[in-house]
Amino acid sequence: MNIKKRGYSIIEIVIYTALYGIILASVFNFNAIFIKNYNIGIDKMNSYDEMRFALSHMVRELRMADSIDIPDNESNALYITITQKDDDGDFETKNVKYFVDTIRNRMYRRVNGTSNLLSENIAGIDFSWVDYDELLKIDMMSTSSRYSLSTLVYTRICGR
Repeated sequence: MNIKKRGYSIIEIVIYTALYGIILASVFNFNAIFIKNYNIGIDKMNSYDEMRFALSHMVRELRMADSIDIPDNESNALYITITQKDDDGDFETKNVKYFVDTIRNRMYRRVNGTSNLLSENIAGIDFSWVDYDELLKIDMMSTSSRYSLSTLVYTRICGR
């Protein structure tokens, strides 16, 4: 008897489909893990960028400060007084307050009564004097509790 085979048998199709499904599931799983890790990296980068921007702005003004006050009764706040020459050569005094709105997770900079948003996704900030009041330590926490940023600032004045 001469039997000619035409096409695939049902068993071959089932085996091919199962193998193809396993390969596709592996590729999909790999992509899902890659995308998850990519998003975690982007979140971390954005959190650090937000905190770094706020810290660099604050540090610049802290180095020019005439007085610095860390109130005991108000957490997440810092008061600075800066005296600078304006364009006319006259001296101008700015009262600056940095503070974190812990409900909205935003950091603000208030100058002479006018508040401006400085950074978002900031859960809290802590200020403390170290090394006999010569250094100001700033610890900033992002809304993702995994990320924080700290710095030490030398100021022109001694604290307290």
